[in-house]
Parts: sequence; C-alpha cells; structure tokens
Amino acid sequence: MHKRLTIILLALVLSGCGGMQKNMQTPDPGNTADFSAPENNREKAGPPIDFGRELSLDEAIELALQRNPGIEVQRHQTDSARADWREARGKRLPHLSAAASASRYLDDQRLVPARSPGEAGAWGEDQYGADLVLELPLFTGGRLINRASAARLFAEAAMDRLGRTRKETVFNVTSTFYAILEQRKVIESLRFSHKAVSRQQEKIQDLIAVEKGVRVDLLRVRVRLSDIEQQIIAEENRLEALHRLLANLLGMETEQKHLPVQGNLSFENPGVSGDVLWQDIYAARQDYQALKNQAQAAEKSLAAARGEYFPRIDLRGTYGGRWAEGDTTVQAGASEEEDVGSIGLHMEMPLFAGGEIAARTAGARADQAALQARLRELELQIRLEVQNARDAVIADTKRVQTTRAAIEEAAEALDIEQTKYNLGKGTIVDVLDAQDALLRAQTNLARALAAYNTDLARLELARGTILYKE
Repeated sequence: MHKRLTIILLALVLSGCGGMQKNMQTPDPGNTADFSAPENNREKAGPPIDFGRELSLDEAIELALQRNPGIEVQRHQTDSARADWREARGKRLPHLSAAASASRYLDDQRLVPARSPGEAGAWGEDQYGADLVLELPLFTGGRLINRASAARLFAEAAMDRLGRTRKETVFNVTSTFYAILEQRKVIESLRFSHKAVSRQQEKIQDLIAVEKGVRVDLLRVRVRLSDIEQQIIAEENRLEALHRLLANLLGMETEQKHLPVQGNLSFENPGVSGDVLWQDIYAARQDYQALKNQAQAAEKSLAAARGEYFPRIDLRGTYGGRWAEGDTTVQAGASEEEDVGSIGLHMEMPLFAGGEIAARTAGARADQAALQARLRELELQIRLEVQNARDAVIADTKRVQTTRAAIEEAAEALDIEQTKYNLGKGTIVDVLDAQDALLRAQTNLARALAAYNTDLARLELARGTILYKE
C-alpha cells in the first residue's frame, strides 16, 4: 500500500510543478524597459484630476505615456504575443505529466500481461493505475522550430508596434497642445480687436452726442462688434473641444473646463536638411520594423506548414504502478501490486489529410506575399510622409516670416486710417477694414506658428525620431 501512496503523491506533486511551469519561463528577449512596467507600477486612469499648476508640454507627454488607453491596450497585446512565443518555445521541450486510471470490468482481468508462459498473476474486477509519462519531440520536419521562430518574430513585432503607438501618442499630444496655444492666441487677438472696436464705438457715440458724428458709422461699428463676438464664441467652443481631446489623450477625466497648460509657439527656424538616408529612417520607423518582423514570421509559418508533410518522431517513456482492489485472485508467487514501465519511439506520418496540409501551406504562402506587398507599400508611404512633412516645414517657415511682416504693415495702416478718421478725412469703413486686416494678420501668425511647430513634430514622427533628439 505504501508504494501506491508514494506513486499517487509523486503524481500530484509533479502535476503541481506543471502548473508552475508558466512562471518559471526565462525572460523575453530584447530590452522591454522602455515599453512596459510592472503591473503594480502602471498608473491607471482613476478619479477626475484637477491640476494645481500649469502643465507643460513635456509633462503632458509624460502623463500620456503613463495613462493613455491606446498605449495600455498595445502593452497587453505585447504581453499576449510574448506569452504565445513562450508557449511555442515550450512545445520543443520535454513534457512530463502524470496519468491515473480506474476501471471496473465485468469479468476478472489480469492485472498486468504475463511476462513468460505460465507466469503467476493477479486478477480482479476493479483495477487502478498511476503513471509518469515523459514525451520528447525528436523530429517534426521543422514545425516546432519554425513556429517558435515565428512566434518570437510576432512578439518582436508587437513590441515595435507598442513603440510606434507611443510615438504616435507623443505626436497627438504635441499637435493638440500646439492647437490649444494657437486657439488662445486667436482668441486673444479677437478680444484685442473687440476692445479696439469698442473704443471706436465710444468715440463715435461721443461725436454723435455733440452732433459731429454720423449714426450710420455707429451702426457699422456695432455690426462689426457683433461679428467679433460670434467669432469669439466659436473659437472658445473649439478651444474647449481641444481641451477635452487633450484630456482623453492623457487618459484622464477632469472637472476643469480648461486644462491649465502653458507654453509658447516658438520659431527657431533650424532649417531642414535635404539629404535623406532612407535606410536610417526605415530602421527608426518601428511600424516598418514591426511589419518586417511580421513578413519574416510569415516565412517561418510557411516553413512550418510545409513541415507537416514530414513524419513526426517522439520519444515516449512511462513508469508507474498497477493494482487491484476488492475481490481479487492472486496466484501463488504473484502480487496485487505491480510496477510497469516502457520507453520507445513513436512515429506519425501523414498519408492523406483531405488537402488540409496543402490548403494550410497555400494560405501561409499567400500571407507571406501579402506582407511583402504591404512592406513595399509602407516604404513608399514613409517616403511620402517624410517628403510632405519636410515641404510643410519649409512652407510654414515662409508663412511665419511673411505674416510677421504683415502684422507690422497692418498695424501701421490702422494707425493711418484712425488718424484720417479723427481728422475727418477718412471713413469708418476704412478704419474697420484696417482693423479686420490686422486681426487676420495676427490670426494668420498664430496659425502659422502652430503649423510650424506641429509640422516639425510630424517630420520627427515620419522619421521615427520623435521620442529623442537626432
């Protein structure tokens, strides 16, 4: 009986070890410190956050990298891909399992087959067994190796997609941040214009009071004020929408109507190099590297599919015990408990599979061809993105320089028209037109500066360098 208990306990212990196998896997390849953090250190989207200070662009980016839901989704997908790789790798290793059986027969059955003619034995209706089973794949036609390689490449592709998602999030936060600064400048210009036109209205009212003004001028000014007020309402509504968008990108809720962000629309004009090293850009573009790994994984998957045409050879060994219970018959010299064991090679060769293997191979070949075509398509798309972003930065630079000069000229023209009107040599229409021209110049400058800074970030995103300086 003690031997029986020993076998059962050993089987239970080993089955428990099999459950711990997942936690004993070796670390994943590659440096993942930039892309993931321990689960208990990841900041989750919690209750609404109210800031006690203004938020800079760098701080907004840092928050987004910690809390953005899209990044969190990609992190989990990366973890899933790495788990798939560990599973595929584990299939190449020896498998040790415990097996148990309990059988009741209508008639007494021999406990174990006779080892020699006339050998004594034990017989019984109720029989039990427990075994340790070892299986080791020796030859699979490259199926396991190629599947493990494909899973590793898919895991690396998932890590690259996570990196690209982080960079795209940085750009989205940056462009939204600059759009907020742009809207503030636009609203500031509108309010400045509203204040200037309001002063003009007061002057006309004073002139009318002493019977030197014309009422039609007052009506024109009031119409102009109404138009500016409507523009302010529309631009403030757009600013609120941008603040909500930024809060979503930061992965948070806020009770504040406007996030207290701070920053300037700078203009450094560093110049844009015309020389482009496309291989360096392809190496820095993680979406390109992800697709490249996927294409290589497709090659491995195709090789694994072809390997199913080859035989599979496994080494299999078992060791355990058999015993009978209840009403048993034990012949002289026999025992109701027996040790059994075996070791051998098992081969399986597909002879006819109804076209399943051929169809799987054809599908893998088509997947590989599709990924190669997508890789070529992405190469062309990257070239287009880089060239368009570079041209946009050059155009934005010229716009900023032009609008800066236009503001000075518009301000001077407004002074002239106001002086002429005060001297009775001009009309209020000329003053309002000059005021409108100055407002448009100020608005154009704000939009040009925002476009310049945004397109610089877009150029870095297209080059794959947005998270660090070149």
